[in-house]
Amino acid sequence: MTQKNLLKPLEPRNVHLLAALPQEYRAFQKLFHPRWLQRHKEPFRQFHCRKGRRDFYLTETGMGHGAIGRALQWILSGTPRPEFIVSFGYGGSLSAQLQVGDVCLVERVRVFEPLGEFSREFHADPDMKHSLEKSQALQPHGVKACSLVTVKGLTPKNLLSALCQEEHAPMAVDMESFHVSEAAHEHGLPLLILRAISDGPEDEILLDPAFIADFRGRLSPSKVLLEVARKPCLVSFLVQSWKNSLRASRALALVLTNFLDNGGTQAHACEWFKGPEQPGLR
Repeated sequence: MTQKNLLKPLEPRNVHLLAALPQEYRAFQKLFHPRWLQRHKEPFRQFHCRKGRRDFYLTETGMGHGAIGRALQWILSGTPRPEFIVSFGYGGSLSAQLQVGDVCLVERVRVFEPLGEFSREFHADPDMKHSLEKSQALQPHGVKACSLVTVKGLTPKNLLSALCQEEHAPMAVDMESFHVSEAAHEHGLPLLILRAISDGPEDEILLDPAFIADFRGRLSPSKVLLEVARKPCLVSFLVQSWKNSLRASRALALVLTNFLDNGGTQAHACEWFKGPEQPGLR
């Protein structure tokens, strides 16, 4: 029996929550706590609330590897230092088992480097899912385990299909999780990654985040309108994306609130480990 099974974990006092966009966290904010105070507007929006003996810090990181990298550096060099990190937001499905509105517990993350020599990965402690299910922190809402591939920009899903063929778990795609898991590993911090599916396996993203985000990784309404003016066919895509996002946000809010309210941050096995480097995808 290992030491982590002999000792009862202490409840973290400072829990840091990371989400790229307001659309990903607003439903959770309303459900989890009625009063959040804004601590910072720049360089990143950060909100705080206290619930019981714990302090929760919610940071809007912005989209993409550049934005999440700057946000993590800012958070980890500031005070209070995180004792537990939860990264949550949207993901795109790469598997038929994952449909819009499903919420996924991420157990493995790879970075997609089509021009690189290696594909790097991090994986969670194999006991994480069992530990969380035993604590009932993820029990009631049918959370699915999945693997995730992090991309640097708009990437057609058919180019990612090679990853799916070698994975036993369902797969999804996002733009931030690899970088969060890398930071958690380097700093020895427990981490939970939750992703709600906002586009199905057959749904391609038609708007490149690089064209519709500002330098901070935030969505720019003016840039979105400019793209729609150039391509009116995007209107129907945006309407459907908005509906899917609402569904994903509500499901994610329920799961995350249940996790935080039912001792999820006390569960064992939320460590992350570096996996072997593998030949890159070309």
